[in-house]
Amino acid sequence: MRSKAGSWLSIAAILCVAASAQAEETLELLPTIIHLHSSLSSGSNSLDALVEQASREGVGAILLTENLLLRFEYGLFPLRNLVRKQIEYPSVLTYGIDRYLDLVQQAGQRHPEVILIPGVEVAPHYLWTGSAFTKDLTMYNGQKNILVVGLERPEDYRGLPVIGNGVNSRFRWESLLLLSPGILVALGVWRLKRKRIRRHRFGGMTLAEQRTAWGPGLVLIGLGFLFLANNFPFIVSQFDQYHDPGLRPYQELIDYAALKGAVSFWSYPEAQDFSQNSFGGLGIVTIKTDPYLGDLLKTSGYTGFGAVYQQNVTALDPGGGWDQLLLEYTAGRREYPVWGIGELGYHGSEKRLTDVQTFVWVRQRSRQGVLEAIRRGRMFAVQRPHDYTLLLRDFSLSQEGGKRAAISGEELRIAGQDPLLVRIKVEASDGSHRPLRIDLIRSGALIRHFEGETPFQVVYRDTPPSGSGKIFYRLKITSPHLLASNPIFAQRLGDA
Repeated sequence: MRSKAGSWLSIAAILCVAASAQAEETLELLPTIIHLHSSLSSGSNSLDALVEQASREGVGAILLTENLLLRFEYGLFPLRNLVRKQIEYPSVLTYGIDRYLDLVQQAGQRHPEVILIPGVEVAPHYLWTGSAFTKDLTMYNGQKNILVVGLERPEDYRGLPVIGNGVNSRFRWESLLLLSPGILVALGVWRLKRKRIRRHRFGGMTLAEQRTAWGPGLVLIGLGFLFLANNFPFIVSQFDQYHDPGLRPYQELIDYAALKGAVSFWSYPEAQDFSQNSFGGLGIVTIKTDPYLGDLLKTSGYTGFGAVYQQNVTALDPGGGWDQLLLEYTAGRREYPVWGIGELGYHGSEKRLTDVQTFVWVRQRSRQGVLEAIRRGRMFAVQRPHDYTLLLRDFSLSQEGGKRAAISGEELRIAGQDPLLVRIKVEASDGSHRPLRIDLIRSGALIRHFEGETPFQVVYRDTPPSGSGKIFYRLKITSPHLLASNPIFAQRLGDA
């Protein structure tokens, strides 16, 4: 029988090995592209060509976001299903979900140096206003999209609740109204069976003549069958393109993605889309999507949003939209923090693959490793010029005298009143000297502005206000291109 001393020595040895393994754990910084289309949907290059180019550029991972469905239609009331105009472009649903996933898997096997993760760009809803008769038709929110990445099974893609996908269409109580034209058919049959008697008097005689009301009866039957054909198969969609459901379709999609274990991102929330196109009998149709940053505050459960892309945004400003979301989390009004990503939106030669990147700290170089790091916010986003990129070599938070440091996406537990140390280290990828302007933001307020050049390194000593509860730190760096870190959280022991 083993002695107690031997048992304790064994346990101590196991703990030492575990501690040693944890200490030796390193995070790899992986250049990642998020939001990219191939010729399978709205892109101009084949998937293999894109992956080969990404490999030459040193990209480690791609979150592919092919369009799930690009089908738009408008029907004339009251025969919207029979008299309608439909436009459809290539998408994952038209190509085939199984074929899409097989294509991604095969491309990944041919190029194992790049982690290729399938995903889709989804427009949950669009809305028509105006009329074809008055020639003022406008389609809203065709570009109000959410990126969904990490779904594994074909049936999960087919089940995405999207207008035009048929998922939310089923027999409901409103279907009884769609069956109501049957009443016209019944009335028409009744009119045909009902004989109309006309009496003619000839001298002292009265002659009765029975006539069938063919005209009204046939009209009623014809109208009834016409509307029944329009309403077939008598199913009702929860959301259609002629009524405004607010944000419900978007929240439903976000909830579905979370249920299936995928990550989801609001796409280009401050971008505006506007065009006018001629569609024959419909006249000039306006297609419009307004910026919708405010909708991020009205929805929940999504992983993050496009925080850096090739456009000036206000969400990154101190106290701006992102800080409002993070303050809701630190105040306990939001269950999860909202992360910022770099969103490329690549369709073809109008951009370079490296114009916008998300650098992800991964524990393992795999699909699961990339998605785990993104879910936890271990990343920063960069607008990249042609000849170099900014690299955030260190952004960490520790307590003076403490041994543990937290990085983006993590939380530091604070004990006592010792100040916090914010470590910042920024380099240019080509080793050159580049101008820097760094804003250090704490819980929505700018607490320090630094100016210098790469390579830049500083340790900032900060004493947060007492009783401030959970707080967060993040960086906004311009050079003049943009770098945005994800936040680091801190909370005093006993404040949870």
